[in-house]
Parts: sequence; C-alpha cells; structure tokens
Amino acid sequence: MTEIRLPRVLLPVGHDLGAHFADKDSDPTFRVRVGEQMVEFDASEYVVWSLAHGSIGRGEEWSRADVAAAATARGLTDVESVIDRLIEWTMLYDIGLGTDESIDFSLVFRPVPLMLGLGTTIDDPDVFSVGLANEAFIQTTRPIYDLYVWAHLDENLWSACVASAALAAKDGASAPERTDPRLLMEYFLLGAHDFLAADGMYFDIARDRSGTHSPVMDIEGGAV
Repeated sequence: MTEIRLPRVLLPVGHDLGAHFADKDSDPTFRVRVGEQMVEFDASEYVVWSLAHGSIGRGEEWSRADVAAAATARGLTDVESVIDRLIEWTMLYDIGLGTDESIDFSLVFRPVPLMLGLGTTIDDPDVFSVGLANEAFIQTTRPIYDLYVWAHLDENLWSACVASAALAAKDGASAPERTDPRLLMEYFLLGAHDFLAADGMYFDIARDRSGTHSPVMDIEGGAV
C-alpha cells in the first residue's frame, strides 16, 4: 500500500434542513438530519457546524484551526468549546488523513451528492465538472468525480473506493491514485470541502445491504 502523509481535516456530517421556529415569538433552532435522526443546534452551534463545510474556492484542506478562526472572526465566543461539543455529539469529526481515523470515518459514512455530474468537455477531457443544469460549480479529476457520482449507492465510502479501484484496474488503469482504494479514499476526503462548501454534498451514515441506515451513531445533546 502506498505510504500517505496528509494533514488533519475537520469534517461535518448531516444534511442541513435549515431553521425551525416553534412559534412566532421564539428564537430559531437549526435542524440537521443524520440517517433517520434529527439534531437541533442553537445559533452558535449551527454557525460552527456550517463553517466546518469549508470556504468556496479555497482549494485546500479545512482544519479545526481554520473553523475556529472563521468563527472567531464572525464574533463567536467560546468557539473551542462549541467545536468540542459538536465532536462529542458526532456531528464534527477531527480526522488525521493517512491514519486509521480516516479509515474509520470511511467505514461509518458515505457521501451523498446534492448536485449533478456534468461530465467533461471535448476541449478539456481530463477535467470533470459538478454543478446544476449547465452551470459548473466544481471541477475535479476522474477518480474523485466517479466517487462523487456513485459512492452514495454503496454501503459506505470505503466500499465505494474498493469497488472503484477494482473497476479502474479491470479497465487497464495502473496509476495508484486510481487503483489503490486507500489513496482514493484519502484524496476524496482531502478534497471533500470543495463539495461541502458549495452545498454540493453531505456525509450521511452508512447503509447496510438492505439499503437501511446502519445503527452506528449515538448522537447526544441536540438530538430531537
């Protein structure tokens, strides 16, 4: 297996369902769905969770320090405690890429696309686009594009990487970034914030072979 040296990233999980008002006089809470469970955040928790999705166009990994700095710049206080709370609730994951932490994450979660795979063009056949209708928002490589489009159909991200690597090898590919499932998984997570920041993807919990969500989460605190 190829040796990998990669940074730490902070990844959010769950599908954003927006604000919820109990009545016209109440302050909003913010709901996020993970599998079959709903989680409610207060305003500060929601801001931090949202910022963990990254920054559009940054093109680099997004770490805990980046999230903390962005939240502080927006006037939030006690940011580290909020991050710790969301990690405890398993709504944020501070992952060392290239370690067992990334493997564990890929076994528990699968990426779900929220945009369309637009494919490539005759002028630039090595660049694959993701977006809406005929408007591209994200450009990526063939291996990452394939995972973005198809991985949600597998049980988890790791299963998708194994299947994608096997198919690439069968088609004659030899480059490790296409045929090594570990490399596929690490590079997908490294670039995940490109999709997350554009609201083009979210991470949901794994499914078993019957298609139902696996009972792997134990969300506390804000669970509805």
